[in-house]
Amino acid sequence: MLYKGAMITKNIELMRFLRTIVVVAFFLAFVSSLVVMSGVASATDTNVVAEWYDTKNNPDSFRVAFCQQPRSTATTVSEKIADMQWALTNLADVAVANGTDMIAFSEVAFVIYDCGPRPTLAETVPSTDLNESPVYYLMTQYAKENNIWIYYGDYVNSGNPNKPYNSGIMINPYGTLGFVYNKHYGSNSERKCGTFGESSYTFDIGHPLGKIGCLICKDFFTGGSEDIKNLDFDFMLGITADRDGREGHNSESWMRSIVTSSPRKKNGGLWANFADGGGSFFLDKKGNVLENVSGGGNLIKYHDYLLGNIIVDPDTKMWLAYNRDSNGDGKKDPCFICGPGDPEGFLYRGTRNANGTRNGDQMALINKMKGTGANSIYLMAIRSHGGDGDNTQNPFVDSDPTKGLDDDILNQWETWFTEMDNNGIVIFFFFYDDNIKVSNNIGWHLDGSDNLHPQEQYYIESIVNRFEHHKHIIWCIMEEVEEMGGDYVSHAKEIAEAISQADDHDHVIAVHKLTTELDFSEFANDPNIDQFAIQYGGSTSELHNGMVTAWCDAAGKYNLIMAEAGNHGMGDTARKKNWACAMGGAYVMILGMNIANTTMSDLEDCGRLVSFMESTNLNEMAPHDEVVTNGTGYCLASPGAEYVIYLPNGGSVTVDLSDATGTVNVEWYDPKNGTYHDEGTVAGGGNESFIPPFSGDAVLHMVTIVFDSGGGACPSISGLHTGTIKPTDDIAVQKMYTYPCPGTRGHSEYVRIWNASKTTAEGNWTGYEGDWHTISFDKLFILKANETYNYTIRTGSYPQIIHEHTANVTGGTITCEKFVDANGKGFNNKILAIKLYSAGVASASSSITGHKVHGESDGDAKLRNSVVNEQFDILKSIKGLYNRLF
Repeated sequence: MLYKGAMITKNIELMRFLRTIVVVAFFLAFVSSLVVMSGVASATDTNVVAEWYDTKNNPDSFRVAFCQQPRSTATTVSEKIADMQWALTNLADVAVANGTDMIAFSEVAFVIYDCGPRPTLAETVPSTDLNESPVYYLMTQYAKENNIWIYYGDYVNSGNPNKPYNSGIMINPYGTLGFVYNKHYGSNSERKCGTFGESSYTFDIGHPLGKIGCLICKDFFTGGSEDIKNLDFDFMLGITADRDGREGHNSESWMRSIVTSSPRKKNGGLWANFADGGGSFFLDKKGNVLENVSGGGNLIKYHDYLLGNIIVDPDTKMWLAYNRDSNGDGKKDPCFICGPGDPEGFLYRGTRNANGTRNGDQMALINKMKGTGANSIYLMAIRSHGGDGDNTQNPFVDSDPTKGLDDDILNQWETWFTEMDNNGIVIFFFFYDDNIKVSNNIGWHLDGSDNLHPQEQYYIESIVNRFEHHKHIIWCIMEEVEEMGGDYVSHAKEIAEAISQADDHDHVIAVHKLTTELDFSEFANDPNIDQFAIQYGGSTSELHNGMVTAWCDAAGKYNLIMAEAGNHGMGDTARKKNWACAMGGAYVMILGMNIANTTMSDLEDCGRLVSFMESTNLNEMAPHDEVVTNGTGYCLASPGAEYVIYLPNGGSVTVDLSDATGTVNVEWYDPKNGTYHDEGTVAGGGNESFIPPFSGDAVLHMVTIVFDSGGGACPSISGLHTGTIKPTDDIAVQKMYTYPCPGTRGHSEYVRIWNASKTTAEGNWTGYEGDWHTISFDKLFILKANETYNYTIRTGSYPQIIHEHTANVTGGTITCEKFVDANGKGFNNKILAIKLYSAGVASASSSITGHKVHGESDGDAKLRNSVVNEQFDILKSIKGLYNRLF
C-alpha cells in the first residue's frame, strides 16, 4: 500500500496500516489542546539559550546528507504521515547519528506523484496547525529536536485550492521556515492540476552554505537551467521524482552547467531522487561528481563542507573574514593576521631523513606560538632550483620534480599544518621561493596557449587538493614573482587559475612582489587573485603611508598584507610598525621573526593586535588619517560609526567627530599589555581632544552609541509590538535593524517612534531587496538621554525575541507593554530584538553587538545572539507512544 517494490509482506503492510490509524488518531486527539504559536513553539515559555554554531556536531564542517527513500504511493493524509515516519526512522535518524547538519529528501517526498489526490494532500506552509499541515509541523519538530536543516518536497497550498504548488521546503535548525521554492515548469499533464512559479529561484537566508538556488525535476530541462545558471548564488539544490535516475537523463550535465556557470557556485550542489530511480549525487564547484549513487536503493550519502576557513569577505574584497557568522549579525566574522614572517625554510629545518622527512624543531616552534595570539608562519614549498635552499628542499621523490610528490614528505607537512590549523595559525604557503625561474630552472614552460606545463599543473593541483581542508591557509604563488621570468604575469595568472579551480573552499590567493614596488596593477583585475603580499621598507611613518597608498590604489579590488619589511625590528619598534601597517589597511608579517629566537613578548604583541582588531567592526573601516587634526596618529574608521586611532608616541590627539551624530563611547587600549581604560562618552559633531591615561604608544577606540537590544531567542511569531524606550545617552536614529532568526527572512514591516511632545518618526519595510533586515525612517532624529519614547512595531515572520517585560540593553532600557501575536494572543514579556542607529553606522555589522565589550568573555559575546532550545513535550509523547506500540 505504501511503497511499490519494497518487497514487504502482507503482515508488514497490515502493521503499517494499523500504525497509521493509531498515529493519526493520536494526532487528532491532541489537535484541540495545541496552543497555536509560530513556527514550532512549545507549549511553555521555558527557554534554553544555545548558539547553533556552538551546539552543532562539528563546528569545523557542515555535513549534508541526501536520503534516497522509497517512492511514495500515499494518496491519503494518514498514508503520507506513515511514509514520512518511515523515512525519518530508517534514514534521517541514521543520518543524524552520523553527524549530519542538513538532510535533503526528494521531490514530493512522502506523497504520490499524481494529480488526483494533490488538493487533499497539500499543506499550508508555514503552519502551526498539526491537523492542517502534519508533515510540515512534524518536520519542524524533528529539525529543532535534532539541530539540523531539512529540505524536502511536498504539495503546498496555493491561491487555487484545486491546483497546489509542487514545492521544495527548507526548514532551519530552530524549527522555523527557511523558504519555500515552487516548481516553475511542469509537464502538460501536471500543469492541469498545479500552480507553477510564484517564487524566487534563489534564497539568501543565512544558510551555512551561502545563498541557495533551487530547481525541481521538470525545471531542469524545460527552461529552469537556463533561468538560474547565471544568477549569483552559492549552492544548488535539485530534487526530483525521476524513475530513470541520473543514468536515464541529463541531470548530471544540467547540474554541471549550472554550478560552473559564471558566477560559479562555490559550494557546488546536490541532486536527490527517489530510491527506485536513484542516481542521486553531489557536485563540487568544478562540476565533478562526488559522493553519488549508481542506480537505486534506499540509502544515504554524505558530503562535508568546510566552515570557519579564512576567505575574502563577501562584502568587501579589501578585508578577509572567517567563513562563519558567530554573532548572528548577518556578516562574516572579521579576520586579522599578525605574526612571524619567518622562518622561510620552516618545512626543511633539521637534517633530512632517508625518506625525505626532516628531524627538525617545527613542532617546537608551533608550540611556542600557541596561546600568544600571533597567527602566521611564512613558509616555502620549493626552495631548490634557484631558491634560497639546497637541492633537497622540495617535496618531490628523490628531490626530482619529474618523479612526482613524495607522500612521506607531505604526510609530515600535514602533521605540522594540522597543529597550526587547530591553533589558529595561518599557513602562509608559497609554492615557489624567490629567484626560481620556473621555465628555465625546472623546465615547466607555458605552452603556446599559455597553459601550464602538465607537471606543474599536477604539482599545483596536488598540493591544493592535499591541504585545502585546512581552515587557516593562504596560497601565495611565489616570493618576488617578477623573478619567475619574463612571462611572470601570464605564468602567475595561470597558476592562480589552477589554484582557484582546484580549491573547493575559496581560500585566499596572494601574489608577492619585489621591494619598494606598491604597483599591483598587472594583477589588480584578475578574478583569481585576492591579495597583494607587499615587500616594502622604511620607518614607522613610511610604512604606514606606504600602506595607505597601496590601499587607495587597490580601490576595492584586493586586500593587502605587509609580508616583508626590511629592518622591521623587534620589541617596541616591531610593535609600532605592526600597528602602523594595520592602520594603513594591511595585515602584517614580521621579517626576521624566526620564532626560535623571538621573545614571548614580541609574539604576544602580535596576538594583542590580532585580538583587538577582531573585536572591532574591522571590515567596515578604512584608513582615515584626515580625522586626526592635531597630534601624531594613524586612523582606521567608519566615519560616524567607529574610530581606531593609533598614537605611536602617545601624547594628546584631537579628532574630528563631525560625522558622528549623537553620543560616542570612548576607551583607550594599551597595546603593550592589552588593558582597556574606559573614558566615558563625548558628544559627536565637532572636534574632541584626548590624552591617554598611560605612557608610550596607545590606541584610542571610539564607537558611536546605538540603541541595541542584541540578539534574542527563536522561534517567534509575527505580530504587533508596543512599548517604551528610554536611552541613557543622546542617540541619533535613522534606521532600525531587526534581528532575524538565523536561516529565516525575519524582519519588521512598520515602525513608529514618538514621545510626549508628539514628535514622530515612521518607517516602512521595502521588501526582500538589499538590506531587508533594516527599515529607514522618514527622517533623522535624536533620542534624547533619559527621555521616554513610545514605539509601535509590526513584524513579519521570525524575528528574534527577548522574553522579558523590561530589558537593560546597550544604550538604554526597552519595555514591552503589549505584544499581540498573529493568533490574537497577548503578552507583556516579548521584546522585539532591534537596533536603532544613524545612517553613519553603515550596516548590521557596524553595531556595537559586533564589538566584544571590555570584560566580556568570548563565550558571553557569542551567547548574546542566541536561540531557544525548547523541549517538545507533544512530539516526545507521540514518539513515546509510537515506540511503545510499534
